[in-house]
Amino acid sequence: LQVQRVASGDVDYAAMKDIQLPEAKAAKSTAPKKLDYRVSPTDQFAEIYLNWNVAPFNNVLVRQALMYSLDRNTLARVLTAGSARPALSPLTKVSWAHDAKAVDKLYTYDPVKAKALLTQAGFPNGITVDVGMIQNTYYVALSEAVQAMVKASGFTFNLKSVTGKEINNRLYTLKNLPVAITAYRGSPDPGLTLEAKFGARGTANAAGTGVPGVDPLLIKSAGATNIKLRAKWLKAAELLVMKGAYSIPIYHNAGLVAFNP
Repeated sequence: LQVQRVASGDVDYAAMKDIQLPEAKAAKSTAPKKLDYRVSPTDQFAEIYLNWNVAPFNNVLVRQALMYSLDRNTLARVLTAGSARPALSPLTKVSWAHDAKAVDKLYTYDPVKAKALLTQAGFPNGITVDVGMIQNTYYVALSEAVQAMVKASGFTFNLKSVTGKEINNRLYTLKNLPVAITAYRGSPDPGLTLEAKFGARGTANAAGTGVPGVDPLLIKSAGATNIKLRAKWLKAAELLVMKGAYSIPIYHNAGLVAFNP
C-alpha cells in the first residue's frame, strides 16, 4: 500500500516494512511517476521472545535447542527478499560491541543437535508450547514460517493471535505471554539494548531477573572512559547472553523507504 501511494504521487515519501522490497523494486520500473527506494540496516531484530523464568524455557538446554532450530538465512531470504541480516545476537554484525569471533560460531541450523538437546533436557518427545502471534500480515507470515521450521527440531508451536495493541502489555506488564514471535527495536547504543533486554531492571525484560553476570559488566561498560573499554565489557555481556540462549534472535530488519526523487 505504501509503495502504491508513492508510485501514484499521493505522497512523495513513505517508510515501510522490508517485506515490501519486491514491490518497491517492481514499482521503480513500472510506476507512472518516477520512484526510487533505499534499503538501510537497522537495530531492530525479529525474535522468538522468551520469559526465561517460565518452564520449559527456564532450562538452558531447551533455549539452546531453539537456537539450533532456526535456519536464519532461509527466513531472511524468503520473508524479507534478502534485505534482513540473519542474527545470532541482539547486536548487529556491524556493531562495535558485537563479538563476531566468539558469538557467531555458537549456533548453526542443526535440527539433529536440537533434538538431542531436548532429549538431554528431559523432552525426548519434543515440546508443545503456546506462542503469541501478532495480528499483522508481516508477523503472521513470520510466525507461520517459524512454526513450520522448528517442527523438525521437536518444537510444536501453537500460535495464539494477539493484537498489536495488547502485545507489549501481555509481554512486559501482565507477563502472561511467556513466548511470542515479535521484534525489538534495539538501540544505536548496544549497551542500552543489552540493559533493556537482559539487565535486572530492564524495561524489556519480563523475567524479572537479570542474566547472571550481565549487570556487573554493564556497570563496568557505563563507567568506561573510552569506546574500546566499553566494547570489551559489552562483548563479554553479549557472550554470556548468547551462551545461555537468553535471546532467540532471527534476523535484523532493514529499513525501507520509497520516494519520488
